[in-house]
Amino acid sequence: MCIALEDYFKEHPEYYECMVAAYVIGFSITQDLLDETYAPASENLGSRMFNEETGEYEIVDIGADAQVNLNRGVVVTSADAEPISMAEAFGPQCFHNGDYTFFFENIKDNVAKRVAAYKGL
Repeated sequence: MCIALEDYFKEHPEYYECMVAAYVIGFSITQDLLDETYAPASENLGSRMFNEETGEYEIVDIGADAQVNLNRGVVVTSADAEPISMAEAFGPQCFHNGDYTFFFENIKDNVAKRVAAYKGL
């Protein structure tokens, strides 16, 4: 997806004027687009998790830190959450279902900042 956007925008540079952001979480990107900077859980503004007892989603701190592991081509986290059962495809500690939810408040904050910058606010 990321490469498709990159290639498409090369052919249509006028679309950059309308582009605010692209969140391509869970899609393949090339190694040269990554760095391995550690983001501690203290920088996470909150995770959006489903509360089984209340039946509601809530913003909580699950200790979701993040760091790219270039050897595996994945983002590693020590979040306090249950991995999904896709071990055969992604490995035994897969949190693919947490791509957005673990870092929900950070993404929401980033979207607001990017839209404000785009609008010149």
